Amino acid sequence: MAQKKRRSRLVQLLKEADGPLTGSDLSGLLGVTRQIIVGDVAVLRARGEQIVATPRGVICSIRPMPRLSTAAPWPCATAAIRRRLRAN
Repeated sequence: MAQKKRRSRLVQLLKEADGPLTGSDLSGLLGVTRQIIVGDVAVLRARGEQIVATPRGVICSIRPMPRLSTAAPWPCATAAIRRRLRAN
């Protein structure tokens, strides 16, 4: 199965699931290794998919996850830490 099609199917399986699906469950359903699933989940999350890893497996989140950004997520906190370090 091609990468793009597999990732699309992975999202579909997670959305249709009644609960968490383990990496082993997903690897069996998609015919790939668990490590491939781990990588696919990481790529999908980085692209903004609503996927959350839990101790019981992977699920689709209800709330949208923010897209990754190169900007500092907490510029005010970062500035405060810098000031504190300079003071010491």
